Amino acid sequence: MDRIMRSTMRMIIITVVCIATAVLSSCSFFEDNEDEVPQLMKFPNDRGPDEFSTVPTAEIEYPEVLGELEPPRSDGLNRVDLRPKDDAIETIGGQPLARPTAISANDRGLIEYASRFGNEPLIRQTLEIEDEAVRRNNNGLFLERVIGVNLYFQAYEDVSLNPYAELRRLRRANIRTPPAPPETN
Repeated sequence: MDRIMRSTMRMIIITVVCIATAVLSSCSFFEDNEDEVPQLMKFPNDRGPDEFSTVPTAEIEYPEVLGELEPPRSDGLNRVDLRPKDDAIETIGGQPLARPTAISANDRGLIEYASRFGNEPLIRQTLEIEDEAVRRNNNGLFLERVIGVNLYFQAYEDVSLNPYAELRRLRRANIRTPPAPPETN
């Protein structure tokens, strides 16, 4: 009888220690840190980018003054984009044509149509604020955060587009569409 009593007490102590450890280790999940932005994508490696997956197309340049970085180009080109025709012309001693600085005539109509209701010069900052609000409102339940469930698709489900539904709609309207891979279930 004494042996059963000691075994039972040992089990109770082990259970209490396990519960206390679980409660103490989960305290960080209950902290409501206003400065921390919820991360909805859970990756096994949160240590940063993989340096070996970066393939520079040109020599990497570190700007002298970080505050004076070149703004994104309206023509969609990047300084380090591959330009085989220009490279070939330079190789044989020629001068490649200068990159266009203005919007081409082909794209002018598209840009005018896209901005017919105006454009928002601070759209990136606005989207950043709105996206942070979505992430805060969809941070997941306690166990989802503990286990590390990927909450990204669940959080953005209401604002996501269904490309196959749109493809079916366009085809019903007899609008030509490019071929698409089969829909996965």
